[in-house]
Amino acid sequence: MILIEQYIKIILEGLMEPPPILVTEIQKWALSNYSLYVYQKSKVKEIKKEALKYIDGNIKNPELIKKFKINLKDWKYFNQLLVNDIDLTNWLKNSFLTVKIIFLDNPQTSGIFKLNKNGPYIELYFSTDSLKDINAYRDDYDYAVKTIKHELIHFSQSLIHLIVNDKNDKNQSGKIDNFAAGIPSKKLLNKNTREYELKDEEFYTLLYDTIGNYIKLVNDGSDEFADYKSYDFFLNYVGAKNNPKYKNSPKSSFLSKIKTGNPEKWKKAVKEFYKEIIKRGIVFQ
Repeated sequence: MILIEQYIKIILEGLMEPPPILVTEIQKWALSNYSLYVYQKSKVKEIKKEALKYIDGNIKNPELIKKFKINLKDWKYFNQLLVNDIDLTNWLKNSFLTVKIIFLDNPQTSGIFKLNKNGPYIELYFSTDSLKDINAYRDDYDYAVKTIKHELIHFSQSLIHLIVNDKNDKNQSGKIDNFAAGIPSKKLLNKNTREYELKDEEFYTLLYDTIGNYIKLVNDGSDEFADYKSYDFFLNYVGAKNNPKYKNSPKSSFLSKIKTGNPEKWKKAVKEFYKEIIKRGIVFQ
């Protein structure tokens, strides 16, 4: 029997990796079909030439919506806890994750995740500027890689949250109203905020994205970024110290926003940030 406390422990772990097989499958499909659509619609030779490099040779017409089988086989939480969950197993057999590619003139976000009566659903938004501007095409391509992971983390959080509530109902092992997948502790919440970076449900997903951006910077390898491996740069990046040396260096806008809007949540974020980069092998020089 799986205890409710084990599910809560996963939720409290906070920074959650999305299911790797789903990430790979959706990224391959979305980026190939995005590039094919751009290749067919763009009138700019430079864009068409670059888009051609990322098109799967087996597709001839862009497919802008697809249902994916929910494969959690190599997801560490599936192996750890969920493999013997009969209800989840039955749900997985009959459910799909729908992903849709949408082109907009001025998208306000790069993607959204929904969980409705028809099952989990992700929309990926691309700018029509990518048909006219090579940099817009490249930016949308790179951002889609991150967005797919970001939205699949929301899917993962929602899935575990649903399981927790279901187990709680069945086992009657106490209320868990204060626990919800993907948000910090109750005392740190920003209720009813309209500012994206301060939304509680975005806390761990944006922190995950921010950590990825930081690691990419420090692992760049070029002489230009050599000093980014220092502890001083880390402090400057997370907003713990304003170092004149790094006045023009990258800094996390997400952490800056929450430091201003909710200092206690910022402290939580920096603590989680530090633990995660050390776990991923970052060594300060």
